[in-house]
Amino acid sequence: MRILEIAQGWDADQIDLDAGVRFGPAFDIPFFSPTGQQRTRAFSVMFDPFVRGQVRLGNNRVVFAEVGGSEPAIRGGLSLALR
Repeated sequence: MRILEIAQGWDADQIDLDAGVRFGPAFDIPFFSPTGQQRTRAFSVMFDPFVRGQVRLGNNRVVFAEVGGSEPAIRGGLSLALR
């Protein structure tokens, strides 16, 4: 979106589109009585490519939706600024 803002003078302050990769440790522990084998496999290294779009609303609120490679594949949320 910043490319459109620079090239054509478009106002990209309200909308943003990001692509990236998360990489790091991941823990997956079952809630109900995990077996020894499940506890052994609880740690793994996460590699999660994602695409996220967000829209800035009034009063410093941001709504976002994200599609990624790890479960859950579709995520969304609302971010509130504390001041």
